[in-house]
Amino acid sequence: AHELSQPLTTITQNLDTALSVAKMDPAPNGELISILTELDEQAHQGGDIIRALRSFVRKDKGTIRPFDLQELVEQTQRLLRQELEAGNITMDTEIPELRNALGNRVQIAQVLINLLRNAADAIQMADAADRKITVTAVQLPDAIEVRVADTGPGVDPAMTLFKEFQTSKPDGLGLGLSISRTIVEAGGGDLWYDDPSQQFRFTVPCETL
Repeated sequence: AHELSQPLTTITQNLDTALSVAKMDPAPNGELISILTELDEQAHQGGDIIRALRSFVRKDKGTIRPFDLQELVEQTQRLLRQELEAGNITMDTEIPELRNALGNRVQIAQVLINLLRNAADAIQMADAADRKITVTAVQLPDAIEVRVADTGPGVDPAMTLFKEFQTSKPDGLGLGLSISRTIVEAGGGDLWYDDPSQQFRFTVPCETL
């Protein structure tokens, strides 16, 4: 994490400079500014993820604060936009008005990113004709339940989900789901796979009325 933080800091500093120079041009290139802005956002997101994981390794739950889950899903969708477009995968969201979630926003973002990337990988590995990921959310009395579904083939019954080093990916480590479940449980929620609906689901505590 330390070795990654240094180049990420240099990248963000250089991007800030590049953005300033691009905006000073008498005829600013809108497309260039948009690309640099997106790169800057992703570099900062990478730094946030590293800091959150370092805190997690130290057994630190991090800062628990209220956050807008719908906004987090939208931000995650933007971060993964290029990956989804490259795989010709669409992502639909069905999120009603919700109370604020309570948790470590960066860690929950990483859980969501992991589930979405797993869904995209499943669709591509199966070369599915219908290529869509759907994210829905449901307001519960004291929590929010998030559901991630995809048009892939579903989970192989022979796999033991959430166990370390269990993976169907040729280059996977099999740690993503295990770490994601531990993060969610550390924040007072649950993460599981609902076999009948072929959905991964997790809960996050929320503000009470």
